Amino acid sequence: MFGRIQRVRRCLAPRGVRPKVKRQAVREYTYAFTALCPQNGDAVSLLLPAVNTDMMNLFLRELSAQLHEYRVILLLDQAGWHLSGKLETFDNIRLLPFPAYSPELNPVENFWKYVREKLGNGFWESMDDLENRLVDILHDIKFQPDPIQSLTSYPWLFFPI
Repeated sequence: MFGRIQRVRRCLAPRGVRPKVKRQAVREYTYAFTALCPQNGDAVSLLLPAVNTDMMNLFLRELSAQLHEYRVILLLDQAGWHLSGKLETFDNIRLLPFPAYSPELNPVENFWKYVREKLGNGFWESMDDLENRLVDILHDIKFQPDPIQSLTSYPWLFFPI
């Protein structure tokens, strides 16, 4: 979830100078759905207006279409829209949930932390500005696989088949 209400983050400034950062409290949000491959650093992302089963189905359709020649094991936390009985099934995607309350096992959590650091103390005049910046970050990361691999390559993910 990314929104125009931001938490002020630490930043560098010369000694003795207190940096000034704009702050806003506009309750508008966008939601990033992303699937990452720790092995080759590939990513598939969609920015969507909500998090629910319909949006998850839309993301799964896009993921299945983009990776139609692969078999995908998609690791998910236990959010309600990840486990809904109304999720569409795809021949090339298998959903595998993590145990409940275990974000430390989920490699994508480090990725979101990295994306939020890239957003920094940004101030966006509109939701379009925030979404454009987020698209730029996700686009840049997609073509630089090293950050994805270093942030998400947990040793237990790679097991012999």
